[in-house]
Amino acid sequence: MRSLLEARSDFPILKRVIHGHPLVFLDNAATTQKPQPVLNALLEFLTHSNANIHRGVYQLSEDASDAYEKARQAVADFVGVKDSRRVVFTRGTTESINSSSILVATTSSGWRSDCSDRDGTPFQPNSLATGCAGATS
Repeated sequence: MRSLLEARSDFPILKRVIHGHPLVFLDNAATTQKPQPVLNALLEFLTHSNANIHRGVYQLSEDASDAYEKARQAVADFVGVKDSRRVVFTRGTTESINSSSILVATTSSGWRSDCSDRDGTPFQPNSLATGCAGATS
């Protein structure tokens, strides 16, 4: 297992010294600092494939869509979701909680088992995605 110092070294911003002390960032509810591999991936995307996903028939959009779907599959594999279309990305924790709350509040029996996205593709939430629990393919 990696030590705290080893894990901390992945985050370039944590190398800063403020008021004579190493930076400790505790405001993760509002902003989460990113490790170098995430920054590298963002830079690669922004400099080589930055375009809207699933909306264009030009190379940049197709590249962006491919990268997005690969990320969706990686998350699905990581959390054990068989159908990656069930993984839903949101802009952040607040949107995920609000979406989940609205789904619970607007159904008579709480979590629905028939939830699907706009095109009818069923999806299921987990700690990294939001939606309806218990959906079946």
